[in-house]
Amino acid sequence: ALAAQTVNVTTTDNDVASSITISATINGDEAGPVNASFSIASSAQNVGTITVPYTVTGTATSGSDYSEAATGTMTIAPATSGSSVTQSFTVIDDLVDDDAETIIVTLGSPTSTDPFDSLSLGSASTATVTIADNDTAGVTVTPTTGLETTEAGSSDTFTVVLLTQPTANVVYTLTSSDSTEGSVSPATLTFTPANWNVAQTVTVTGVDDPQLDGDIAYLVQTTVGSTDTVYAAITIPNVSVTNTNDDTNTAPVINVVIDPGLTVAGGTLVTLDASGTTDGENDPLTFLWNQVSGPTVTLSSASTSAPTFLAPELQNDEVLCFALAVSDGTATSIEANICL
Repeated sequence: ALAAQTVNVTTTDNDVASSITISATINGDEAGPVNASFSIASSAQNVGTITVPYTVTGTATSGSDYSEAATGTMTIAPATSGSSVTQSFTVIDDLVDDDAETIIVTLGSPTSTDPFDSLSLGSASTATVTIADNDTAGVTVTPTTGLETTEAGSSDTFTVVLLTQPTANVVYTLTSSDSTEGSVSPATLTFTPANWNVAQTVTVTGVDDPQLDGDIAYLVQTTVGSTDTVYAAITIPNVSVTNTNDDTNTAPVINVVIDPGLTVAGGTLVTLDASGTTDGENDPLTFLWNQVSGPTVTLSSASTSAPTFLAPELQNDEVLCFALAVSDGTATSIEANICL
């Protein structure tokens, strides 16, 4: 009988290590929306099921820009040759002007259900897709011209509404460029992430004054405050308003202080005093004196309210008469016979 013999057998492995890589396949878009996706691939045969963990970073936020969690795993089923799997990210069409944002997926160390699968991460272990934004921030003001108020106190209105959802409260402060002609209410408008798309009404009311100043144009002006950097840079356009005048002009009332029977000696300084002349609207007055009869004298000024002259030396008594015209710029009053 033969004695027991030991035989050594060597099995040569013909399998190669599988390299796991990731690549971006589809960029996302809020318009549609179009979902973003990545592809994870193994480069060689795997006997077991491969599990690859991943983490998500980038400017996009889980729950508000895409639906999936910021961490997860992907699995690659057993295959006789290299295979791949796609991971999609469901894009959320938000209402915020947030520009294009990124989803960056980074792979962790892969594992297999078969201990003999040799796995490693390839050089492409991180990939990035973008989510295109379809929102443009802005403010709609309706209308911006043609508003009318009156000095009698009538009002006009305009509305303001945001075009996109802000990330923080947006506060506009409104003022009148001429508070003597019009007032603005309310003084502030606050748009929040909850009420941004609800139009708010602004009321402009005319203010009365005693001046006959005609119809006066003025503006509703704004300043903005917000920690939302997009809306902090957007101001409401000025709103043009006209305040209609309700005052009527009255002509000046001439009041000359002079004794009609006054007799003066030659060489006496005589004053024609109309300084008591009044105007109902307190408008600036202009005076114009003219001598209409009697020996000619020289007035100290024909355009003052109280000119003077020297009485002439005469052989006989004479009557001197003057005319006075007073204007407030709109109406003129005339006193034709001021005699002494």
